[in-house]
Amino acid sequence: MYSESIASRKFWSQYKISDLFNDTILGVLQGSIVIVVCISFASLIFSGQLHLFILRGISIVMISTISLYLILALIGSFPLAVSMTQDKPAILYGLIGAGIASELVAQGHSQALLPTFYCAILITGMITSLVLLLLGLFRLGNMVRFVPYPVIGGFLAGTGWLIIVGSFAVTTNHALHINNLMQFTSDKMLALWVPGVAFGLLMFILQKKVSHPLLMPMTIIIGLIIFYATIKTMGLSIAAAESRGYMLGPFPKGGLLVLPTLKLFHGIDWHVIASQWGNIVSIVVLTPIAVLLNAGGVEVATRYNINFDKELNYTGLGNLIGTLLGGGAVGYQAFSLSALNFELGAKSRLVSVIGTICCIAVLFVGVQVVSILPKFIFSGLLFYFGISLLYEWLITTIISFNKWEYLVIFVIFIIIAVDNFLAGIAAGLVFSLFIFVMQYSRVKIIRRAASAALLHSNVERNLTIQTLLSKEGDSVFIIQLQGYLFFGNTKTILDLSVTRLYSTSHLPLKYLILDYYEVQGADSSTANSFIKLYNICRKRNVTLILSGLSKHLIQSMQHHIDFERYPYLFFRDLDHALEWCETKIINAYETRHKIDLSWVRHLEHIFPDQKDRRTIVNYFKPLALPENSRLFSQGDAADTLYFVESGKLEIIHTNPDGERHRISTVSKGTIIGEMAVYSKGSRSASVYSVEESKLYYIDKASLALMTTEHPGLAALFHQSIAEQLTMRLLRANSVIQSLIYH
Repeated sequence: MYSESIASRKFWSQYKISDLFNDTILGVLQGSIVIVVCISFASLIFSGQLHLFILRGISIVMISTISLYLILALIGSFPLAVSMTQDKPAILYGLIGAGIASELVAQGHSQALLPTFYCAILITGMITSLVLLLLGLFRLGNMVRFVPYPVIGGFLAGTGWLIIVGSFAVTTNHALHINNLMQFTSDKMLALWVPGVAFGLLMFILQKKVSHPLLMPMTIIIGLIIFYATIKTMGLSIAAAESRGYMLGPFPKGGLLVLPTLKLFHGIDWHVIASQWGNIVSIVVLTPIAVLLNAGGVEVATRYNINFDKELNYTGLGNLIGTLLGGGAVGYQAFSLSALNFELGAKSRLVSVIGTICCIAVLFVGVQVVSILPKFIFSGLLFYFGISLLYEWLITTIISFNKWEYLVIFVIFIIIAVDNFLAGIAAGLVFSLFIFVMQYSRVKIIRRAASAALLHSNVERNLTIQTLLSKEGDSVFIIQLQGYLFFGNTKTILDLSVTRLYSTSHLPLKYLILDYYEVQGADSSTANSFIKLYNICRKRNVTLILSGLSKHLIQSMQHHIDFERYPYLFFRDLDHALEWCETKIINAYETRHKIDLSWVRHLEHIFPDQKDRRTIVNYFKPLALPENSRLFSQGDAADTLYFVESGKLEIIHTNPDGERHRISTVSKGTIIGEMAVYSKGSRSASVYSVEESKLYYIDKASLALMTTEHPGLAALFHQSIAEQLTMRLLRANSVIQSLIYH
């Protein structure tokens, strides 16, 4: 991580002469690096039989780079961006060129080689540019988050191998293949490729030992000095070195800029271009991913907020202009060079503008300089890029990924190395999907399973009823689900349900609740599992209840389950489902046993002596509350507690934004409002009658009077309130423990 955020840098409003000097030097440095790297990639693309057209290849790559470099320098979302044709598209272009050359030479149509390949480059550049623009236009910059990371790693490892193979083609004009390995062992071939490999390995080792931004340019300069000193010691002239294949040239005199003419497009073989659709699609698909990955890397390194959608738009625009001007070699922001600009203290976009000017100057007047540069510098750079990718994604990832993720990387790498990019990526995606399904099927889809003896609804009930539910609630089994339901994990739900259905260590099951509140989705295959569960429950006379389903889930289930044939019970949440089951249990019990929850019976429980009850009842007053009436409001002063003799009330809490939530329901035989009275606070929620209700109440004044006049009786009453609060606390603790251990 760099020490200073780019957001704190000074720009034009406080620009100094010293800043101008610094940015100019950095611009020249960056431009020089971009020029060398671009020529390396051009050599990679136009290698083998295409090497005859290397001058046009350099022109294509430089035009593409200049357009992209300038656009992102002027209007890009990151002000210090360095952009150019990149290694991943370059290696794919090289594969396209090699494939086209192989087919045309075999057909005896070598004269169509340049027109056909150049047209393929333009088509690829145009399609890729439009895709980038559309992705940015529709704000799909975050799509890279959905690409499995191991797949990207395998792609980068495969890219590294193909770049290494391409580095041999740059110096020897022959593709490295298992069938021609012996050809590379001759003295002439060794003299061509060994210096490049040695230079690339040296740079790789130095980069691991010394972390300095000037290391690459200084290594290149030292390499050039050693090369020219060596050929002078050997008594070789530049011309002799060229004849032996050591130099990048010779080129025709003049600038590197070679603009296309209509004559160039004569003799295009469209069938051969179509045969390369796999590599073309690979560039189109992989470029947006690489754009977003590099932009994300720059964002992390510089702590500068980059707009990914704009990055796609500007990159697409730069590539499109480059293609229309005769380029077409796809590129995007270079993470390492952009981060280098930041690390070296660049202050403005001027750095990238000056770098672009350097590239333009070389394009117009620099062919003589380029022609005397040794090939091993460019092949060595390619080898360095390739070996760095292999090291990062095949060596260091061993400790970063689990064995299955690493296997995905390795499989993609092998397939790319022996076949092609598209096959490797396709295989990687399929393999990743398989691993994902296998691993996700092991994820705990059941968040919690419990009986209603432990898990109750938010209905406040009399102690007698609570005791009943704690005993009879074992006939209700609740399964709370989570995550995504699919064919790989629904069997777990079915197995658990069947186990409980046939269990002999519990009460016979009457109600089975499946709660979907934390389920994000379900695939169509889950319908069969739930139809099977419904049929099993029906045979056992068990009511199957579904709660907490979203509208989306219900609609999805309706496509696969006929609810007229399979009539599930639906409740909007688990609380209402439990309340319904509890009511069924209570009603069934009341048909066999009389339950007296009246005010008189409640007083008998507290005051066994009838004389005491007559004394106490004088302090309470009756209250008839019509249906849909308010008993008290949230925020009111708490000066009264109530006993509910009949009816039902709901406790409603209102959020600051006005949203209302049901806290609990109060049934007959319970006391309400006592906590706020004893804590001397205000009402934390509002209470409304769901149906016509009859209550008895006592206010603070009467409670104080009772304490003064009959302290013994008042103590018994306070003790009963304490018992009720204790029971609530114990009940809450049991629920909490269940949540912890399940």
